[in-house]
Amino acid sequence: MAALVALVPLSVSACAGSGPVRSSTPTQSEEQTVRPTEARQEGSDVIAELRKLDDEAVPLSPSPSSVECGPHSDEGVEFHWAVQGAATEDPREYAARAATVLKGAGFSTNRSTSELTDKRPLYFVGGESSSGAQVALSASTMNTVLQVSSACADEAATDFE
Repeated sequence: MAALVALVPLSVSACAGSGPVRSSTPTQSEEQTVRPTEARQEGSDVIAELRKLDDEAVPLSPSPSSVECGPHSDEGVEFHWAVQGAATEDPREYAARAATVLKGAGFSTNRSTSELTDKRPLYFVGGESSSGAQVALSASTMNTVLQVSSACADEAATDFE
């Protein structure tokens, strides 16, 4: 049986193309600077906290990819993680606990429920930190998918290839 993957975009809008779009939310001020080590650590920390809820739903994640924050290589670097894991025993309850963990880590959160094509529910939790880091978690009876995008940090993405 093929696994169902529910990927949710982490940004509010996207253009055609392969690169991510930087969030246009006002949470990250223009004066605020984030060092790459801080941005990467924040993403790793939130993954570790969600992993504590269920280490099969959020298995060990690979190293993050590094991408440019904007269309020019000197605009900064973001780190992205994508993790797919097993379904939890109760996806709705898991999504509620994940929202609590994100709030505890200082993320604003939103939750929603939608329906898969076969009528099973899909529970979604999204969050954003004051630094600009974003989290999207989808849980169903098929699997759990977690995507994390760090804040934009001061350095070129090419420094992390």
